[in-house]
Amino acid sequence: MIFAKRTKLTFAFLGLLLGVICHAEPTRSHGYHPFGSLKYPADFQHLNYVNPGAPKGGTLRLFGQGTFDSLNPYILKGRSPADTPGIQMYGVTEIADSLLMGSQPHNPLGDEAGAAYGLIADWLEYPEDRSWCIFHIRDEAQFHDGHPIRADDVVFSVNILREKGHPEFALRLADIANIEAIDSQTVKFTFHRGRRDLPLVAGAIPILPRHYWQQHDFDSASLTPPLSSGPYKVTEVKAGRQVTFTRVKDYWAKDLPVNRGRYNFDTVEFEFYRDADVGFEAFKAGGYDVHYDYSSKHWATAYKFSALKEGKVKRANVPHRIPRPVQAFFFNTRRAPFNDINVRRAANLLFDFQWSNKNLFSGAYKRTQSWFPNSVYSATTPASDAEKALLSPFIEQLPDDYFTADISAPINDGSGQIRNRMREALALLKESGWKLDGQTLVNAEGRPLQFTVLNYHNPGIYR
Repeated sequence: MIFAKRTKLTFAFLGLLLGVICHAEPTRSHGYHPFGSLKYPADFQHLNYVNPGAPKGGTLRLFGQGTFDSLNPYILKGRSPADTPGIQMYGVTEIADSLLMGSQPHNPLGDEAGAAYGLIADWLEYPEDRSWCIFHIRDEAQFHDGHPIRADDVVFSVNILREKGHPEFALRLADIANIEAIDSQTVKFTFHRGRRDLPLVAGAIPILPRHYWQQHDFDSASLTPPLSSGPYKVTEVKAGRQVTFTRVKDYWAKDLPVNRGRYNFDTVEFEFYRDADVGFEAFKAGGYDVHYDYSSKHWATAYKFSALKEGKVKRANVPHRIPRPVQAFFFNTRRAPFNDINVRRAANLLFDFQWSNKNLFSGAYKRTQSWFPNSVYSATTPASDAEKALLSPFIEQLPDDYFTADISAPINDGSGQIRNRMREALALLKESGWKLDGQTLVNAEGRPLQFTVLNYHNPGIYR
């Protein structure tokens, strides 16, 4: 009996010991996806949505809104071209390479949201809990002056961006507890807490040349182009008016799979206009080549000029296959009155989207029905079996009709006559203690139902 008990204890102790020392090996990979597996294998040749044989050459002239007085995009002081609304989408103003590159950078036709593949780094390694991440730097990685990119540059970049960079970097890098150069080409990030997105955060940091910035003032809002490493560099500046980016012909990473078929224009010029209306007039006269229009009214009414009729300008809606961004009013559900679900439902009923779309937005919009529209993550009615299984442990915390309720937004005829919706909304509000006192909704204490709407106005957009 005593021997048997000792045997059980011994095996129990060995099991505990093995559980401590036998943990899963870290994952080493050519890329990273926070959920699931990567689409592209380690030997992939190019991203599927590019033409790997695209010709190089030519000049692309683009619109810049506002002005600029600095070429340092990493500090709060001054205004750089990268701060101009919409410019970052072109992918040339970030002149510093990073350890990883997203598989759909600035591209509406991208085919793998959330994933990133090696750029400066040829591989990364991380444990299951994502408490740390190691990157290995490619032998050939270098800055434009030929100086190799090494682990000390990565450490320097993180430290100077946190200490002297724009406050957004302090927020973005707050979860990095420590960074150390293991050797000249290997750098390790240790995080305060494990989180699936942190290897992506570390991989997206712009890597700056330590040897350059040790000889220059990082705090300066200067119009002198800084040394960098990316596919383009600034070659000409007209203060506040124009900046020219030129493709680096001997760019060290031009033949990497993530870059093949991209960065094809030899020159990209940004013309800056303080007012969007003035800029559009310049576009009509041939002042720049591509114009993105973000105003439904402007899109519907402003394209009646000779260059369009003559075929010199082509107007098109460009479809895409990525989740659409959400443009909406958001309820603060932590504060009254929107902490009451009946009030939120009533507000939804009273918003006549069809009338607004017809009369205010020239019919250009489609009603958002999900937080993740145009994606596999869109909610369905009724809920799928997989969703039910996932949420079953929380069933007691969910409304009774959570899996079966019709979550689609109300549809009206666009006439503006929504008295039926008003009656439905009033019935919901009465359930929560609101009643009409003349023309005012009040609660039991006689306080009116009221709330504040905060809206952002961009003075540069079309009026």
